[in-house]
Amino acid sequence: MMEEFLKFKNELSRYKFLQECILTSINFSNQLTDVELSFNYIYDKDGKLRSDLDRNQIVTIKLGLVQVFKIEGNLNYHQLSNPEMINWGLNEISIIKVLDNSTLLKEHISLSAKLFHLEVLWETNRRIDIIFNSMKIYESPLTSASVSP
Repeated sequence: MMEEFLKFKNELSRYKFLQECILTSINFSNQLTDVELSFNYIYDKDGKLRSDLDRNQIVTIKLGLVQVFKIEGNLNYHQLSNPEMINWGLNEISIIKVLDNSTLLKEHISLSAKLFHLEVLWETNRRIDIIFNSMKIYESPLTSASVSP
């Protein structure tokens, strides 16, 4: 289990833990047991900010056998009162972490299956927590951007 955890952590590190990237979509499949989180990845192969941010580089994390999917929007009064003012900036995440030991994960320890905890964190209290069994990361080719950046 530790080996798989380190593999997941290393995969995320290859993508700089998707720091400051934009969450573009969340898709469920396979009777809601799989979830895909897609991000507009903003870094080039050298880990520097891409010069062509007018194009989308989509990186998708596919999680299998999802036990828990929890989102905390933590929208403020202004956002709730003026939803038309919300734009892509709301989905700029701070970092993604994978954990092999957390309070949320301990609630599912009795299942005796290998489970991990993915945290998608923002600089605010906004967050997504996912308890899952497997993870795969893949890239799509660069495309023209439909929204900024």
